[in-house]
Amino acid sequence: ELFLYAIAALLRRECFSAVGYLLRQHYYVDMNARQGKDPMVSFAEFRQHLDSLEHRNKRLKLRRLSLHADILNKRSTHGALTFSQVMQADFVLFIRDCLDSIRTGRWQHWWPMTLIYSERHYGPFEIFARSQSARYFEKTKTIFDITTKEDFLPLAEAFKTEKLRIPRWEFHTFNPFELMAYDKLS
Repeated sequence: ELFLYAIAALLRRECFSAVGYLLRQHYYVDMNARQGKDPMVSFAEFRQHLDSLEHRNKRLKLRRLSLHADILNKRSTHGALTFSQVMQADFVLFIRDCLDSIRTGRWQHWWPMTLIYSERHYGPFEIFARSQSARYFEKTKTIFDITTKEDFLPLAEAFKTEKLRIPRWEFHTFNPFELMAYDKLS
């Protein structure tokens, strides 16, 4: 959650090179080292499924699609960041993880829980809307380690062939290319 908020704050301040730096880094996980696994992991490992919230949802018969998303939504209402900015960060992390998965052949890890609320967000997220300008796109592309907007196209093929998954919560889902206003980029 802290990583998500850090990315949201950096995006809000247009610190795109800092976001790119944090997403390129590998992070040391002591438990992996003790288990004989590679201790250096991608940012995507920060996104862990919270079984305890799923158990609570069932036990209390709350019938919520995602308690995790609900909690993130409630916590963002009193802070310096809006929930839309948190959703934008979650989406950016999702897209970057998908691109990294294609590049490395590893399994997709980042599941953007907040995007269960994406139906309430109309149009593209702010950094993508602003990236209609070629000059602004030049600044944001460092986040994704791309050189042109066409570098996003392998995502479409991976989603189509189900190498990558677009999140779904019962009947709720989103279109990544609409949220990034792909047709209008650059």
